Amino acid sequence: MANCGVIMISSVFRLTEDLTPVQKEMSENYSVLFLNDESGTDWYVYQKRFQDDTWKVAVDEQGKVISLSQDCSSLFPQNLIVVEIEKLPSGFNMKEPWFINLDTLEVYRDEKYMAEEKLRKLTDDATLIMQPLIQAEEDGDLTEDESEKL
Repeated sequence: MANCGVIMISSVFRLTEDLTPVQKEMSENYSVLFLNDESGTDWYVYQKRFQDDTWKVAVDEQGKVISLSQDCSSLFPQNLIVVEIEKLPSGFNMKEPWFINLDTLEVYRDEKYMAEEKLRKLTDDATLIMQPLIQAEEDGDLTEDESEKL
């Protein structure tokens, strides 16, 4: 686990239909969506709180990293929490599941989740190989070579 210098953490941003007249016009004419945090702050207004040289990390309510950017305007954190951090941990990438513990604010890679995903992939691969062999056995068409594989 790494402490990456958490600067700020938001509450969950949710889609709002409680719009000002200007927002309503933008929504109707340009299909603009508006998000508010739990205190009612609009996402577009909230963005002004972020520093320019930090990472803005959108996580779900379990802390799983969903998206990130240094440019907060590229995020649309619907049903997500935004955590601003100074730096990413060594080895961070979006190919693996990363989390931010929302209590301790530590960033970590979930090794158990990764192991479960690897097991699921291996099981799926084995099923793809074995399914035709099992079907051939049930149909009585199993060759001696296929029987050895099974």
